[in-house]
Amino acid sequence: MNNVTYIHDGLNVKLEQLKNVCGYLSQPDMYVSINMYVAKLNCKKESPIVKDLKQLIISPNIEDKLKKILVDTINNYDYIYPLQDINVDSNEHLYHEQVESTDFHCIKEKIYNQNLEAISDPNKLSSYNSYIYQVTITDGSPENERILYAVKYIANSWKLNQCSTFFLNKKQAELTNNPSEFCLYDTLTFIVLDDSIFVREVDKFQTVMQYIERLENRKQATVAELKDLNLINNDGHAILLKTIGTDKTLMKQLVSAQKSGYYKNPAFSDALKQVVMTDKLGFIEFHDDGSIVIKEDKAYIKELLILLHDKRVRTLILQQVVDVDGNLLEHKQA
Repeated sequence: MNNVTYIHDGLNVKLEQLKNVCGYLSQPDMYVSINMYVAKLNCKKESPIVKDLKQLIISPNIEDKLKKILVDTINNYDYIYPLQDINVDSNEHLYHEQVESTDFHCIKEKIYNQNLEAISDPNKLSSYNSYIYQVTITDGSPENERILYAVKYIANSWKLNQCSTFFLNKKQAELTNNPSEFCLYDTLTFIVLDDSIFVREVDKFQTVMQYIERLENRKQATVAELKDLNLINNDGHAILLKTIGTDKTLMKQLVSAQKSGYYKNPAFSDALKQVVMTDKLGFIEFHDDGSIVIKEDKAYIKELLILLHDKRVRTLILQQVVDVDGNLLEHKQA
């Protein structure tokens, strides 16, 4: 099995997990709650992603409509692809991205860490450019609770008379058959479950998440951090920035390594040298001063990033050394 096939198979497992979670929405023994929010998401460079966020109180018929939109969106796809350069401008398929490669956590923090005001004035609703709904599914046991998020970025002001219209009174939003300037769209921009983002509208996703700009900023900051920690030297700093360049796959791997924080551990450098020089399980080199040699070679840089993220592991059963995709599980003693 080649690496591309392996990646796609792994992502399709994530898609099946999402479909299974959405399948719980129609099961009578499951408890489902939906919280909806309207947001002003900021697309300006070097600005906080969330400019304003308010709760939108919704009626049961809107909850039912939101469930249907979510399920219909997911059931339209049998395959999922990694969000890479080759498909960066395509909205024809469903794409996958890691949450840690984005700033979606800023949206979650706004939802969880604030006493959000509920919006009640329909005249103000049109100033928001996005809506988000949080779906919580449980069988009554906290350990079995699953939470997912659906995001629709509208781009222009929310004043299009199309799709499912609703009326906002002072208590809650309700679906209506009457003409209205507000609507629920039949498509979603992206869906979030656990550590995965399922992207439907790539162009809007990249715009609202300031995807390219934020990756570039975090690339610069992470390479500088590696130099400050003496993991690479001044020459290595320049070569690493040049070699990664605008390669989004390498930028995302670099950001993921930074988010994990493993290389910041004081013991990491010595452990890395042990793996590479003694165990012969890595293919990078070191200068006499102990810093990592950086080469203008993308295959070499990919190897480095795998090791910095501690994604080379030995399997429990067959003791095979493999590189893993996704998050490592924390083993808990019974």
